Amino acid sequence: MKTKKLRIVTVMSLVLLLCFPAAALAEGGFSIDVSDPDSTAGVDNYIGSTVNTALSVPRVGFGDERALGTLRITEKTGAEASVSEGNKVKISLPLGTCYMQTPTRENYRRYVTWPAEIDGMKNRISDNEGQPGLRFVEGTPRSITVEVGHLDPSGKTMAIDFVFDQEGYSTVRLTRLIESGREYISDPEGPVTRGEFFLLLSDITRSIPSCPLNWADDESPLAERFPDLDTMSQSELNRIKPLVDSGVIQGYPGGEMRPSEYITRAEAVNLVGKILPFREDLSGFSDPLPGWGTGILNAVHQGIAYGYPDGTFRPGQPITRAETLVLLQKTLESYQARD
Repeated sequence: MKTKKLRIVTVMSLVLLLCFPAAALAEGGFSIDVSDPDSTAGVDNYIGSTVNTALSVPRVGFGDERALGTLRITEKTGAEASVSEGNKVKISLPLGTCYMQTPTRENYRRYVTWPAEIDGMKNRISDNEGQPGLRFVEGTPRSITVEVGHLDPSGKTMAIDFVFDQEGYSTVRLTRLIESGREYISDPEGPVTRGEFFLLLSDITRSIPSCPLNWADDESPLAERFPDLDTMSQSELNRIKPLVDSGVIQGYPGGEMRPSEYITRAEAVNLVGKILPFREDLSGFSDPLPGWGTGILNAVHQGIAYGYPDGTFRPGQPITRAETLVLLQKTLESYQARD
């Protein structure tokens, strides 16, 4: 009789109750996805055989090197079957966050561990003569996938710990984009206003010391320089002011910022490209780019933004919410290469 292979986890989300300081908006939490990358929709292994528990619930704020504690995966009491060698598990961080460094085969033990014992019971997942209990499969700036490499049949339980507290590695960059991401995902094709994009761009720069932007400061209030910014609150103006002072965000001739107009692909990508260190000898697209868009090709050639399969960029097309999330997430992840 063929033995049914039971997946290590079901596809689900574990909500970590991480409290944000009052200065960083209201208290709340976010989800870390726990999934089996080999699962196929419709199969019956979604019943589940594991329990996912946050061992600690630290208080964190936005910025670099945020330690989120430890996420433990253990067997569910009374589960009919155990894990098998080759079973995989993937941990994914939400949009608006990323590891301080991408997990690799060389450093993955800074992201996942397997304790020898749990409550006095031996862990079946264990190392054996050079064969690790868990093997590295894949890492991205906000995910890691591992598979069971060795099981000790004398073990009485199973436990895997995903850690988010190794400085420079599994600690994370946490930004306010995590809040907007939930809303934007629900309407991926919707447009984005200039004012919205300014705030989102500010959210992944001003609280992140590793951002390569050179900050500047101008004491004159934004409302005096751009009278049409009266539609934005003072707190919002304070958030975007460093980007304006540094010359990243610029208005139109005549002193208008037009925060309520939809932002185009050219305008959004140009702003991101102006933050990044510039590269030389950049090639273009089949359609013409605006002369003021000096940052567009810079962002494209650093893998932050993309054109279309037909070789066009379509600079005048409004950027969608989905495109905005990808653009800003890749910008956040690009900071890793400059640490």
